[in-house]
Amino acid sequence: MKKYINNILFVSIFTMIIFTLTACGKVDYSKFVGTWEFTDEGYGATYIFNEDKTGTYTLIAGEESESKNFTYKIDSKIIYITYENDTDVFENKYKLKNNKLIIEDSFGEEMEFIKK
Repeated sequence: MKKYINNILFVSIFTMIIFTLTACGKVDYSKFVGTWEFTDEGYGATYIFNEDKTGTYTLIAGEESESKNFTYKIDSKIIYITYENDTDVFENKYKLKNNKLIIEDSFGEEMEFIKK
């Protein structure tokens, strides 16, 4: 009887692991490729994601702007961005809904980018 219960427990755990691993499918990078814009009363930001997992980030403050090139990697909940000439990897949670990319910054604030 004990062996029977151990077998059932093993099969149950194994099945849960298989379902978990299959749920962690690959991210469709094509959904991110393109230009995404955020604006808020004269301030804004633009992400341009390229197919080759490179991109450009532009910060806009009134009439001034500053751009940085980056590389990126995406999993099911986090976007990892490494800016050119920087060794830090920025990890931000994101949500992708319709034509909106919602990125949560390190302070927990969400920025809503619209695909152009």
